[in-house]
Amino acid sequence: GATERAEAVFRSLLETQPRQGPVMAELARLAHERGDTDAALRWLSDLLELEPWRSDAVVQLAELRFRRGETAQATALLRTVISRDSRDHRARRLLIRVLLAAGNRIEAREQLGSLHAAPGDTVRIAEIAELALAAGDFELAEAEARRLLDIDATNPDARFVLVSASRG
Repeated sequence: GATERAEAVFRSLLETQPRQGPVMAELARLAHERGDTDAALRWLSDLLELEPWRSDAVVQLAELRFRRGETAQATALLRTVISRDSRDHRARRLLIRVLLAAGNRIEAREQLGSLHAAPGDTVRIAEIAELALAAGDFELAEAEARRLLDIDATNPDARFVLVSASRG
């Protein structure tokens, strides 16, 4: 299908012009989409050898490692991204999920303090509320759920978090 044709085009580009970071990133994304984690990991590793500063690629690599159950590797990768840019919320949100999966609720709660959502950003507010709930930070979960309800009084995610936090 279309994915295979796109991959063929990107591979031919690399044959004529090797060391193209954006092309490698696309090949990694396409490999991941078709479920070939090993190929995605190879493309991301090659990309990061070429462009080690690419935080987006490091986060993607960490996500794949996490999905494979390699929490220590994922944690180390995410800490690297956050040390470079403490405002990288995508990396921090994933780190919180990895820490929770590894049973490290204390550090996950510490990381939560650095997450922020802009006023009106219901997706991020809901995500912070749900992460706080999972980390056992019921006070933060409740505060974010109330913030979400202030924006949308019928939001079912906020109601769920609010009820769960009050039972916590």
